[in-house]
Amino acid sequence: METKNPHANGAGASDVVGRYAKPDSTWSGLLASFRLAKAEMDLHCAREPQDGQHEAYEAETSRLCDIHTEALNRLLLTPCRNPQDLGSKIAVIVEEEIHDGWYMASPIMALLTEDARRILILEAQS
Repeated sequence: METKNPHANGAGASDVVGRYAKPDSTWSGLLASFRLAKAEMDLHCAREPQDGQHEAYEAETSRLCDIHTEALNRLLLTPCRNPQDLGSKIAVIVEEEIHDGWYMASPIMALLTEDARRILILEAQS
């Protein structure tokens, strides 16, 4: 069963995210992509639309929301490799309030549990 992004407007968010994602899609690259997308969204939302520009403002809000959503999901649905990645993932989950109704919360939390289990085993073996 495919989970639909409630924010996607059909504009091809995954295509747009390509400008943020590093080609190797490493954890640090995905984290940087998410932070950039979040910063652009926050900056846009901090601005007031000019008179007569509400439609363009809303269109840009929708586009940036799609980029932010895709970057967030790519980051949080990527397995962590080490305790530092796990700490970053938990921080993003808390900051973005993923537990509070995010449409991808269940698979994200399932992967977080698996990440923690796997990293604890690796740490215990070293």
